[in-house]
Amino acid sequence: RYTTEPQPIEVIAEKESAQPAQGGGRAKERTSAESRISKDDILLRLKLSDTDVYKGESIRASLVLYTRVNIADVSDINIPSFDGFWSQELSFDNAPSREEYNGRIYHTYKIAEYLLSPQRSGDIKIDPVNMEVIAPVTVQDNRAFDPIFGGMRTYNVKRALSTQPITIHVKEFPLGAPASFNGAVGSFSMRSSMPQREIMANSAEKVEITLSGSGNLKFITTPKLRLPESFELYDTKVQDNVKVSSAGTTGSITYTYPFVARSAGEFVIEPIVFTYFDLVKGEYVTLSSERFV
Repeated sequence: RYTTEPQPIEVIAEKESAQPAQGGGRAKERTSAESRISKDDILLRLKLSDTDVYKGESIRASLVLYTRVNIADVSDINIPSFDGFWSQELSFDNAPSREEYNGRIYHTYKIAEYLLSPQRSGDIKIDPVNMEVIAPVTVQDNRAFDPIFGGMRTYNVKRALSTQPITIHVKEFPLGAPASFNGAVGSFSMRSSMPQREIMANSAEKVEITLSGSGNLKFITTPKLRLPESFELYDTKVQDNVKVSSAGTTGSITYTYPFVARSAGEFVIEPIVFTYFDLVKGEYVTLSSERFV
């Protein structure tokens, strides 16, 4: 067990300062400390990968602190709800870097990063992000009289920061969309697995398709399977292997359609059709499984 020695501290009123004429006291020191940080020395920006997109297209939003002074603490971060967007917070590398902005060099620190996907067309506004930072500033202590080094005092200067509001323009899809288009955006491929060519009546079988690629995989509507009237279709099973990162949403989704063939005969399983909007080509692309007998 360790114990420190008691230490007496005398607290006096500001007006009782030994040398009030030299520097004007603590209030003047604090004012001097605050004046050393200009409004452009600490900035907060919400950087977007794009502001002109289609509904369902992914946008990377990075909240970045720009500073030319030391920062001791960050607090009271107020992230908007991103109304009109599907949003997911991302993990990121928080190593500091340097960046030129408006002709000045800043140290930059990533505070948060999100993947956003607009859920409607038209203009959608992203409200400002608010945050408070504390910057330590050292100034001459007017009450210290060290004949060699002088006296210094450090003040914690608070700054309230806000990003600028940003408007995202979400474009309408081009006219002429196929009936099988349900808002899928990105780049995809399809793989299908069909039952055996010959099965017994009243036996259970399944049709399976897998959609792979990158885009708004989390919002893809289950493609429809049309079966003969005498076939009994059960609930579709959905299994996804989707990864969300700063590069977007990638992976695959597998749809399994279990059914029972109730009567004997020769039947046709029509192709499963899936249409998406290709952002690179700027056109609709339709994928289809085989026509199966």
